[in-house]
Amino acid sequence: MDLWSKGLGKRVLSLNLQEYEGVEKCDEGIIIKGVMGAPVFWEYKVTMTEADFVDFFSLLTKGNGAVDFIIHSPNRWKIYYRVVKNVTTFLLLSALAVVKMVLPGKKQVSNPQEQPSK
Repeated sequence: MDLWSKGLGKRVLSLNLQEYEGVEKCDEGIIIKGVMGAPVFWEYKVTMTEADFVDFFSLLTKGNGAVDFIIHSPNRWKIYYRVVKNVTTFLLLSALAVVKMVLPGKKQVSNPQEQPSK
């Protein structure tokens, strides 16, 4: 992903989200941390809220920009595969997390020495 702003002049910075250093939960959503590569090695921190997730997917489906780009890309099948794989993984992990929250489970024992009384 290339980033540019007026303050950078002609310089374009590259942000490769595959090379992030970590993801943390916060009250607002998640924080993605990492370091941008050459020509400028800057630490970055991106905060994504619930609204950001919804807006991002809305951006991809509105108009014909992203869809048109993928349809005409020579790598469209590779893109389709990776998108379907990642979305499927996301949906399955989300569903499992919801099921774990909803179904009553065994009491979590913080210390393995402590055993629930019978």
